[in-house]
Amino acid sequence: MLRGEFESMLLVHSVVPGHAVKPVGWGACSSRPDHYFYISEFHNLSTEQPDITAFCSMAAQLHTVSADLFERDGVRPKPGGRFGFHLVTHMGKFPQDNSWADSWETLYTRGMHRIFSYETAAQGRSEELDSLTVDLLGKVIPRLLRPLETCGERIRPSLLHGDLQIRNVKTDKDDLKPIFFDAGSFWGHNECESSLPDLRRYPEKVEASMSWDRG
Repeated sequence: MLRGEFESMLLVHSVVPGHAVKPVGWGACSSRPDHYFYISEFHNLSTEQPDITAFCSMAAQLHTVSADLFERDGVRPKPGGRFGFHLVTHMGKFPQDNSWADSWETLYTRGMHRIFSYETAAQGRSEELDSLTVDLLGKVIPRLLRPLETCGERIRPSLLHGDLQIRNVKTDKDDLKPIFFDAGSFWGHNECESSLPDLRRYPEKVEASMSWDRG
């Protein structure tokens, strides 16, 4: 169950080793096989929110460096030019459908469809939500995302944290650098992580700090 998170953080650490907690091991507990453990290197973390400029710079570094590695086929296992991940990872407690896709539109649509499925399972059917889901998946997403990958346009897949938010980034007290943990990564469009709700109080700093690679 935790293998995806373990390998996710291992890959994030390999891309930005100075800004990611390194996982050490995971497995099932011998006394309770339905319970799992996850161990990572120890860091003395501050409870304060990290500096927002450093936070955004770190996220941009993860995306741009990983995109370069992707293009050079310098990651294992090889994504083969596709979007997704070789294992299931989680956003919070929800598993993500990371099955390999040839386009960002396909992977994003699949992910949104799964989110709506969770909502229906939790709250029951809603005619209004069903109608909105059809329009979003069938009209809105294709109109916004398909032009990014047609007529010669392309998206460079980047390694995404997968659950990038202030709660999953803290400051290491030893070197005062922000550090990632609790990733649920996959290869996707870097702008998927540029709209961070916890950062709305810092709009000017976010705009100035995130040097996203749109190539």
